[in-house]
Amino acid sequence: VGGVLYETTLSTLRKEESFLSALFSGRYEVAVDEKDGSVFIDRDGVVFRHILNYLRRGRLVISESDTALTAELLDEARFFQISSLVALLQPKK
Repeated sequence: VGGVLYETTLSTLRKEESFLSALFSGRYEVAVDEKDGSVFIDRDGVVFRHILNYLRRGRLVISESDTALTAELLDEARFFQISSLVALLQPKK
């Protein structure tokens, strides 16, 4: 993701209905690197770490005072269509 190599399981990527679960559902042809079997996703690789950990743990571990990271993470959660994470990060009205 964005030049950062992550290793995870299909079950983690499919944990919630999202862009990731659809992408790795087997219904779509995904371009896989012939050398190492990786899949490139053109998104922010540093922020994706938090997406992946959220899917693994079912909870988000970031500082509430880090508003820049929260905003970036909300953008990524929207892109990946992870509705539970979007709901968690959206400003409360």
